[in-house]
Amino acid sequence: MSDPRRNAIVIVVDGWQSGMAGCYGNTWIRTPALDRLAAEAVVCDGATIASADLAAFYRDLGAASGFGPNNLPRGPVAKLWGTLRDQKIHPALITDDPTVDEHFAGAAELAPADRLLLPAETGRAARDVATTQFARVLAAASAWLAEAQAPFCLWIHSRGFTAAWDAPYEFRQQYADEEDPAPPDFVRPPNLVLADSYDPDELLGIQQAYAGQVSALDDCLGALLEHFRESSLAASTLLIVTAARGYPLGEHRIVGLERAAPYSELIQVPLLIRAPAWTAEAARSAALVQPADLGATLLEWFAPQIDPPIGAFSLGALLRGEEVAKASRPCGGRDRAATHLTSNCYSLRTARWHLTAAQDTPPTDWRYGLFVKPDDRFEVNELSRRCPEVVEALIQAARDLQQANAAGKSAAGDEFPLPPLAEAATAEIE
Repeated sequence: MSDPRRNAIVIVVDGWQSGMAGCYGNTWIRTPALDRLAAEAVVCDGATIASADLAAFYRDLGAASGFGPNNLPRGPVAKLWGTLRDQKIHPALITDDPTVDEHFAGAAELAPADRLLLPAETGRAARDVATTQFARVLAAASAWLAEAQAPFCLWIHSRGFTAAWDAPYEFRQQYADEEDPAPPDFVRPPNLVLADSYDPDELLGIQQAYAGQVSALDDCLGALLEHFRESSLAASTLLIVTAARGYPLGEHRIVGLERAAPYSELIQVPLLIRAPAWTAEAARSAALVQPADLGATLLEWFAPQIDPPIGAFSLGALLRGEEVAKASRPCGGRDRAATHLTSNCYSLRTARWHLTAAQDTPPTDWRYGLFVKPDDRFEVNELSRRCPEVVEALIQAARDLQQANAAGKSAAGDEFPLPPLAEAATAEIE
């Protein structure tokens, strides 16, 4: 049975790029609330998505990640939520995204007050930060927490940066220097491919607008976290703050999600975890983490006697600082992490490398990109021709993962069925 003192809050912000927060190395966007949370939490530097599709994100909460099956739109979420219900956990969902609400439908017998779908944003800039869509979602969460019945698991999903960029204009204006053009006043999230001769001022304006949204998120999240810290919940509640996917901002001449490729601005997401019963403060981890691990972590938090789903690894040992790392499986978990965008576009991450793979339609030869990790944060220096043996090793590692997931054999535990990574996939670049 569950520990009656334990609760969990999971906050998922869609379209939040990890490179746009101070705790992930950004030096020009002010995020004091997130930075304070990072000082109380474990910050995961190796968190990636398994797919850029939102439905897949919720599918992957309880299923094998990377090259897992694509025919389970609701099953794993329902199973995870139902398991928590069986453990007498009081579940709740707050979201402004109807598709997320649908994924949780039927997953548990939620009372109307515990499944709140907020109306969409107005499509106009807010008059102040308190009337932004971020504020509406997180204010609803604060109100729910004030009446929460422990033990509970509150899941909060914000459309975030995929919805209207409605922060007051002065939020983006604060990031413009005197010599810069005035930031744009658009509200609809941009989606475009930059031309070879694009105007750098246009891209700067988009990035300033995104930065303004980050500041609005930080303000609203800060208000919720302050309320949380002052309550009795702080000593017994697992808090997870993450994103469903990132948002390209021109790093590879793509802005938005419509044509996004599997680079870090899309696939690497922020993940901060505060677990008062498990972890010391201000820790960082380079472990390769994917969405399935969030579900496994919730299971261990509430019901450690239940085994995690296939392909998932609870982050409990990592958060407790236990010495469980192995050469082939960092932190006792995975040695590789795949992101599968389409049947002809994927990427593979290891501790040292990032391989991107794409094939044109109709099918042509595969095109590969190779980048050093973690040094090359935004994949600037492409090395596939210089290191062909690494490319081949990573292609084979991806095939092994795909075959294991298809067979349902990518299980946690000591008997890890994947062949180990070839030496070329783990060696330092010379």
